Amino acid sequence: MRLRLISLLTLFLIFISYYNAQQTVQKKYCMSSIGYQGTSDELRTELLANAKRLAVSEFFGEFISSYTEVENFLLTEDRIVASSAGFVRIKGSPVFESSDNFGEVCVLIDAYVTKEDIDKFKPVTITKRHCVSDPDLPVKKLKKYAKEEAIIVALLDYDRNLEVRDKKELLPLVRDIKYLESGFIRGTESYCVTFEGFIYPIEILSLISQPIVKREVEKPIEKILFDFTDKNLLKNPGAELGIQSWDVNTNTYTTRSRDPSPHSGSNYFYPGLYKSKAVASQIIDLRLLSKSIDNFDVGFIIIGFMRDFEGSRANGDISQIEVDFLSGNEEIIQTIKSPEVAISEYWVRFEKKGNYSQRHC
Repeated sequence: MRLRLISLLTLFLIFISYYNAQQTVQKKYCMSSIGYQGTSDELRTELLANAKRLAVSEFFGEFISSYTEVENFLLTEDRIVASSAGFVRIKGSPVFESSDNFGEVCVLIDAYVTKEDIDKFKPVTITKRHCVSDPDLPVKKLKKYAKEEAIIVALLDYDRNLEVRDKKELLPLVRDIKYLESGFIRGTESYCVTFEGFIYPIEILSLISQPIVKREVEKPIEKILFDFTDKNLLKNPGAELGIQSWDVNTNTYTTRSRDPSPHSGSNYFYPGLYKSKAVASQIIDLRLLSKSIDNFDVGFIIIGFMRDFEGSRANGDISQIEVDFLSGNEEIIQTIKSPEVAISEYWVRFEKKGNYSQRHC
């Protein structure tokens, strides 16, 4: 008898909890069918869409109105309403009927949203510590770059779908930014920034849903300094296929997936317990681009992430990225090296871009 009472009480509490997690509303929308140019299915679709817009105003109207007071809010009211309509669900089937007015048809819906849907309209705090290193950048530009990169990385941690969006679209998404800590790591060229700010999830979801518009830009007569594509020229750049496509100088070279966690993806390269200099290298043949390269019409961007496993420069355990640009005769024209990294607490990003005249790298 006692067991039955506990079971009934548990079921009752679960039901109440589920019920309270939803907000429901009944909405009716009518329009004249006289002179309507579409099909009956299109008429029903339009009726239903407008009924859901009425439900959006009921559920989210207060939030939407408050956004007009947010400085530089990226979304128009129409776009917010359009994005919000996706959260409105309908219980059962919509009821289509004729009204008492001549030629007028209506739809009646029982709409609902969940607490999770409503939370997408509330601001969410994000924070991030991020470090960058580029010895060629002046200190002022390096500081600005570090602040922007911290924001971008925090947004990508929040939603990886933002990776395809332009940097100029992402930076305004974070508001009320406060930089809690910044400065160089002693004895290194790495500059670190810690910030805190807040985002509106609905704003991010709406941006992700928008198509990416590629603008055709006329090239000026003079050569364009940077003309990058989205293609990664490296094979297996993230160690997802082990050390496949990489030449290594020691059989200790392998990959790891934890302790520490990868910067992204599932794996990262790990040289193992090798007392000398462990190297993983790859040659990229650029001869098909030779004419464009020689005319400085194409550029390259180098991005990599490094982290010290032991965390002790004194033990000689450092990480470094090196790119050699070669001529058609495979003679080294230029070498790009990252700073030596001996940091175990986080991944250090290295980025370099420019135009070079060469055949291989």
